[in-house]
Amino acid sequence: MAAERSRQMFESLKNGDFEATRRAAPGFNFREVGDYGTPLMAILAIDIWLPDEMDEVGFQLRVQAAEFCLARGADPLQHVPANCPYMVQFGERSVPFACNSARSLVSNLQALWQSMVPHILYGAETEEDAQLLIQEMTATGDRLRAFDQLFVVPSPRRKTPLLPVSSHGQMAYFSKLWSEILDDESSADVQVVAAHNVDLARPQVLAHAHAFVLSKASPVFAQKLRRQLQQPSPKQLEVHATAATVRAFLHLVYTGTFRESVWPEIPELVAVARLAAESQTWFVLPAMVQYMCCALSQYTFYYICKFALDFRQESLLHTCQNFVRDFKSMVPESEWVSWAALASEAEDVQQLVLQAVEPGRCEVRETL
Repeated sequence: MAAERSRQMFESLKNGDFEATRRAAPGFNFREVGDYGTPLMAILAIDIWLPDEMDEVGFQLRVQAAEFCLARGADPLQHVPANCPYMVQFGERSVPFACNSARSLVSNLQALWQSMVPHILYGAETEEDAQLLIQEMTATGDRLRAFDQLFVVPSPRRKTPLLPVSSHGQMAYFSKLWSEILDDESSADVQVVAAHNVDLARPQVLAHAHAFVLSKASPVFAQKLRRQLQQPSPKQLEVHATAATVRAFLHLVYTGTFRESVWPEIPELVAVARLAAESQTWFVLPAMVQYMCCALSQYTFYYICKFALDFRQESLLHTCQNFVRDFKSMVPESEWVSWAALASEAEDVQQLVLQAVEPGRCEVRETL
C-alpha cells in the first residue's frame, strides 16, 4: 500500500498534476527515493524547458509543485542513486539522472543551453527567424534560471534554519512595487539629464530617480551625487545617453527587469549595457551579456562586438570570435566578403574578425 502511494506521488510529480500531489502529500516522505530518484527530480523528468514542448501554464504548475515539495523538506542537494537508468531529453541531448541532484541537473542543463544557443541561431535564414529563435531561447534561459534560483537554498540536512523561499508571485509584486517607486516623480530627488549641449539654455531632463537607489547601485553615481550634498533637491546627474536608454536602464536597476519583461532590440540593449558599464553598475551586466551571447547573428554582430571590445568582456569576445569562424565556414565566399566589410566598420572590430579567421595577420583587408 505504501509502495503504491509512493509510486502515485512520483507519477503525479512527473506529470505535473499539482492537485494530485497535494492530495498525496500527507504522510509522504519528501526525501524518499523512487523511480526518478527524488521528488524534485521527478518534476524535472520531462522536457519542461522548451516553450514548444510545454506551455507557460504547465511550467508554472511545476514551479508551484517544486515550491510545495521544498516547503515539506525536499532536498535540492539530494543525489539520485548511481543505478538509476532514467534520462531526460533536453533538445536533442539525453541527460542522465544517476548521481545528479536537482541542483546539479539544472546547472548541467544551463551549461548545455549556453553551448547550444549559438549553433541554433546560426541556422536562422532571416532576421525575423533569428528574433523568433532568440525569444524561444530567452524563454528557455528564464525557465532554467527560475529553477536555479529556486534550488539555491540551504540543504534540509543542515541544522541551520531554512529561510522562506520567495515565490514568483512575491517577486512579481516586488518588481511592480519598485516600478511604481521609479515612476513616482513626487518622491524623486534626482534629475537625470543629458550631457551638456551648448545649443540648449538648460539641460534636457531625461528621467527622474532617487539618490539613495543610484548611490547604492553605482559608485560613479554615488561620487557625483556626493559632490552635490549641499545643493537643494533635485540634484542633477549628467549622462551620455538618450531618454529611452536611461529609462530602460533605470527600470532594470530598480526592478531587475525591463518593462513588461521584454528585452529591447539589440542596439538599444547595447546602449543600456554601455551606460551600466560606464557607471560601474556591475550587477545588471551579466544577464545582458548572456543575452547578447544568445542574440549574436550576422545582423547584431557589430553592435555586440564593439561593446565587448570597448569594455573587455572576455566571454563575449570569445563568443564573437567563434561566431566569425563558424559564419565564414557556413556561407559562400562572396557573402562572407560582403558581410565582413560591413561588420568591420571600426578598426578594432576589423582586427577581431581577422584574428578569428587568420590568427597572426594584422589587417582585415588582406582577407577581404
